[in-house]
Order: sequence, then C-alpha cells, then structure tokens
Amino acid sequence: MKKRNAIATLYALPFAALPLAALPFAALLPASALAQLVVSDTLTGATSTYPWKALGDACLTAGTPAKTILNPGGNSYIPSCKNTPVTQIGGVTATLPDPVGQGALRLTNGGGAVKRSGSVVSTVPFPTNEGVQVTFTTVTYGGNGVKNASGVLSGADGLAFFLADGTEPPSIGSYGGSLGYSCSQSNPPYLGVDGGYLAVAIDEFGNFSNKGDSTADGAGAHPGTIVVRGAGSITFPALNASNPALYPATLSPSNQDQAVANTCSSGFLQDWSSGSNGGATATPVRDYKMLVTPQPLAGQIFSQENAASPRRSSANFITYDLSITQDNLLSLSYSYAGGASIPVISKQSITTGNGALPPSFLFGFTAGTGTGTNVHEITCFKAAPFNTAANSAGANVQQSAQVRAGSQVYLSYFHPLNSWGQLTASDLVADAAGNV
Repeated sequence: MKKRNAIATLYALPFAALPLAALPFAALLPASALAQLVVSDTLTGATSTYPWKALGDACLTAGTPAKTILNPGGNSYIPSCKNTPVTQIGGVTATLPDPVGQGALRLTNGGGAVKRSGSVVSTVPFPTNEGVQVTFTTVTYGGNGVKNASGVLSGADGLAFFLADGTEPPSIGSYGGSLGYSCSQSNPPYLGVDGGYLAVAIDEFGNFSNKGDSTADGAGAHPGTIVVRGAGSITFPALNASNPALYPATLSPSNQDQAVANTCSSGFLQDWSSGSNGGATATPVRDYKMLVTPQPLAGQIFSQENAASPRRSSANFITYDLSITQDNLLSLSYSYAGGASIPVISKQSITTGNGALPPSFLFGFTAGTGTGTNVHEITCFKAAPFNTAANSAGANVQQSAQVRAGSQVYLSYFHPLNSWGQLTASDLVADAAGNV
C-alpha cells in the first residue's frame, strides 16, 4: 500500500521538476502488470523449483537426495527415481539417474510396472480471476508392446495435465484408463481426483474416453487422441461430506469402495443410508464428464516399444499450450518438437456444462498404466495469468536530464510463455498546471 501511495504522489508532481533518475517507470504501466505470478519449472535438475506434492510413482530422474525438498520446513517433495523400490528404465543413457540438467519428471515407469499411477500436484493455489495460461512438454517411450483397442502397439495408458479446486488437498485418481484423474468402474479403490475441474489427457490406449472403463460418460475407446474431461469429486470422503445421509461414515471400507464404484459407473448418487446399496437416486453427480469429442493427434505419441534399453532422446517431444481467459474461454493447441502449432480447442466456454471456476487452482500432472505400460515424463512446465506479460520501460534523455512534456516513454512487453512481444512509444503530456 505504501508503494502505491508513493506512486500516486509522483503522479501529482509537476512533470518538468521530476529528474529522469527518480521516475519509477513501473508506475507508468497498467496496474495488472505490477502484480504478476509466473510459475516455471523445468523439472530437469536434481531438485524442483516449485512446491509440488508427489503421489504414487512420481519421481525426478536426475534427483539426487532421497527426498527432494521443495518448501523448506514443509512435507512436500518429489523423490529421486533412484530411491524408488522398482528398477527404472530409460532416461538419457537408459540407466538412471540422469545427469543433472538433463532429467525429467517421471510419472510412470515402463517395462513391467503394470497397474500403476503417478502424480504431482502443486501445493500453492493459483488464482483464477485473471485466467490462466499453461505450457508443458511431454515425452512417452519404453512401453511393453501391448496392443490397443485398434490393434496397434501402444504401451499404455496415457498422461494428463489437470486443474483442481485450490481449496481441496492434493489427491490422485485411479490407475489404468482413468490416467490418475477420473474415477474408475473397475480399478480399486475406484476414486477420482477430489475437486477435479479439468483434465487434458494424451490418451494412448484409448480408455480415458471410454465410459465402459472409467466414468459413466464417454464415447468408447479412442486410442491416440487428446481427451478433455471436466469436473468431479468422486471419493468417499467427498461424497460423505456433501451427502452424509446417503453415504454414512459408518460404512465398512469395502462398502465405501463399492459405493464409489457404483457412483462412478452410474453417474448418479447412490443410497447407502441403510448400510447396503439401496440403488441409484435421481440426482446426477459430477463425474468428470467428457467435454469435447476426442481429437486424434497428428503424429506418433510414443516410441521404442519392447525396447530393452529405451532412451528419451529417440522419443517425440510434444508441447501443449492451454489457456482459460478471464471470460472463461478454453483454448488448447500442441506442437511436435517446437514445430507448427496444431489447434484442438478454440475459445470454448469452459463453464458451460462444467460449472463456475473455483477461486483458485492447483496444477497437476498424472499418468496411469494398466497391463500395458509406458514411461511418461514431463520436461518443462510454465503457468501465468492469461494476460501476463513481462515488461520494461524507458524514456528518451534530454540535455536537462529531466523528463519533460513532449518526451516519449517506451514500453516493451514480452510474454514469458509464448515469446510474443511488442514495443510502444507514447508521448508524455502535462496539464495546464504542469502535472502529469
């Protein structure tokens, strides 16, 4: 507040009396440019630079300590892959750990790591009132050669980037076709992400879109596609909190699991008030509805099926660009190895059919395998408010070393996510009293 008052005072001074060196050029910028929140994490080093919470099999391939501490004094960390109990494949040389600076965030291992899931979820809520723009790069390789529903070798199952309600604790969904985001009809404990709002999935095997495998909503199996699913909170604690009469806390653990599975498969609240399943009610539940028709990817997602010693360098690097504007319009595009951008969704209303945005988001990456596996990794992540641009300012210098009316101020803007920029030159004017 003191800084803003100081800026207001400078605005009130006679312009000719203000020395160039004293002019705070940040004061000439829009207010929204003064408070910017940009999140960036390459995920290639020995530690992470952003406070994630790791769940399931998530680990850093170049990580060195047993626990990569992210927030000193806290309990959120991403472990090193070399400290996991399973043999890890892939990386730069096919033997982990990777060299520092050449690693990745690994969500699932390949080879024989079946029926697994891994996830990282941010622990610092990101405000949604200015929209959000996210870019991330994925790489998939080293699968075990399982054929998908189309009879094509694919490994499995896929990975997803998701946004969750920032007021809920970080959580992970079911393995297999649910990709660690949605609930599952067949994979115990059946639960989905608590407070999930949106997931963009790279669906390799095809079951993230399949209502016979994950939720009650979908369009069958669509391998090799991008699938977008919406909001849901199908976990027993969430169901009990919102509908305690239908989902009493006194249910046995096995009945709690069954209640979640039945809710997921039907898409309607279930009546367990008597201690056993009384059937579906007439009230629909938010069950991670599929928001758009699955969109086929333009190229190969994965590489090196059945490879004895897979290497990341031979895989396809795919960068995704997701944005939600201040007026709730969703856009999504992707590109291979920095090539031409391929649009998937353009300015689609995200709140229509998916509900209002929560006041804040948690970011998450997640992946799942079934009997088919792949190494699923993230190598770069950036996020910022939709209208954020890095900026600077300067003024032409006159002999008097003072900024006077008739001078020009130069404002440059550079967007930290998408590398677009602009430069403007504006005349500075004063009123009759000499004030700016």
